[in-house]
Amino acid sequence: LSERPELGTDTSKVGVNAKKMLSTCRLLSLTVDDIGREAVDYLREGLSSDKFEVEKDGPTLEYRTMMCVARMCGVAMSRYGEYLTPKGRQEPKEFGSREWNAWYVRDGEMRVLGILRQTLLSEANKLKRQHNLQNAAAMTMRENVACPIEYSLPLLRKIS
Repeated sequence: LSERPELGTDTSKVGVNAKKMLSTCRLLSLTVDDIGREAVDYLREGLSSDKFEVEKDGPTLEYRTMMCVARMCGVAMSRYGEYLTPKGRQEPKEFGSREWNAWYVRDGEMRVLGILRQTLLSEANKLKRQHNLQNAAAMTMRENVACPIEYSLPLLRKIS
């Protein structure tokens, strides 16, 4: 899941450009300590422009970004409910029936989500190991409370 293929990469072999998804998850995962502790000003400036994407900042934000997308995969997988149980994953007997075809589509969706989730978790763990990310505050995915109103109001005024 890279934003841009490396120089010299045959782009016809690149399956997904995840830049928008990763930028959105960076936005969701951003803390006041990111962007050189200037995240609030970064957001103010970005939200006042016509187009705004949160770029890579460092390994802790990237870790939280990967975990954010992995959580989204988990939520998407949870919508399958009973299908996740061994009983729900039993292949219908009648080949080509509506149930059989639906089962294979559902099974394929589940496998793709599972592979994507595992890939993201692997990337997050690789970042954690490579950069020795142990600081609990830097690794926090979500605060226990909403964004403080003194941060939110100035940002909202910029976009209204």
